[in-house]
Formats: sequence, C-alpha cells, structure tokens
Amino acid sequence: KVYGDNFATLAGDSLLNRAAEHILEMVCSKPEYAYAGLNMLRCSGIRGMIGGQDIDISSTGRIIAPELLKELHERKTGALLMTAICTPVFMKDGNKDSELIQLLRKLSNSIGLAFQIKDDLLDVSATTEVLGKTVGKDSRDCKSTYVTIFGVDIYWYAVLIITAIVIGYFSIEHTLKKQGDDIENYLSFIILELIS
Repeated sequence: KVYGDNFATLAGDSLLNRAAEHILEMVCSKPEYAYAGLNMLRCSGIRGMIGGQDIDISSTGRIIAPELLKELHERKTGALLMTAICTPVFMKDGNKDSELIQLLRKLSNSIGLAFQIKDDLLDVSATTEVLGKTVGKDSRDCKSTYVTIFGVDIYWYAVLIITAIVIGYFSIEHTLKKQGDDIENYLSFIILELIS
C-alpha cells in the first residue's frame, strides 16, 4: 500500500524471475538437477500456485463447486508441498516418473487438502490469539471454503483425508524400504502436526 499496485506487481514479477535465475544457475553447475528445477517452476506457475491463486481471486464473493475448490487447494497448497516433497527425489533420481513419485504426489495433495480443511475450521472456531491471524476473515471476504460449502461437520471429511495420508505414508515407506532407502522423518512430523 505504500508504493501502490504497480510497484507491487513489478516486485512480484522480479521475485519470480529471480527464483528462476537461481534454479537455472543451479542447473548450469549440476545439469542432472534440470528436471527438479522444471518441476519447481511448474508447481509455482499457472499449472500450480499461480493458477490456484487465479481461481481463488476469481471465486471471491461466490460459492464455487466442491470440485473447483479442491482444484484450487491442489494447485496452491498441494503444489507448494509437492515442490518440497518431490524435489529431493528428482534431484536424486532425475527425470523419473516412478512409483514413489506418484505416491508422493498423492500424499502432497492429501496433506494440502487436510491442511486447508483444518485452516478453514480454525477460521470459524479458533481465537485470534491461538490462530495468530484474524479469525472470520474467510466469511468477511466472502470466500468459498469447505466450511461455507459443507458446514462445520466437514471435520469428518478431514478425518478421512488424514486416514488417506497415513495409508499413503505407509505405502511410501514400503516403497522406500524396497529400494533400500529410509522414510524421511519430516513426513512423520507433518502427519503428526496435522492430526494434533
């Protein structure tokens, strides 16, 4: 608000370009990381977080179909988590659409969806002190959420999603053990944080 919308847009463009520069600099020194870099850019672009933000902005003030809301969160939160979870595998294995990557993608989307459902519930049930941000913002901004579409009883859906995450986790653990690898500790941490 200090510098206006035009400079804010330019700042956002500059940050995205700078991120791409960093990725390409990495690829120049380690060409085997090329697909990992491509995956990061895809997840942040129109097929990922920017595309999700586009749906979010264009949906403000109206109730959208549950399928579109799911796509919104898969492109935003899901894509963000997919970058963090899948990139190390791509760096290790290169361009390899393996069974493990397929499982990690599903896990990323499930974690993103569970996180968003929990966030939607907290927006109507928590206090500002507990949440660390203004509560009731979704309602004031006329945002479509799982709570506004399905009601607070959506909690049962979150439980199902978390169950799917746990099943996915054990599937990945089995796959990694077959490959002689260890399951990453941070996946356990994420799941425990979501269900706590």
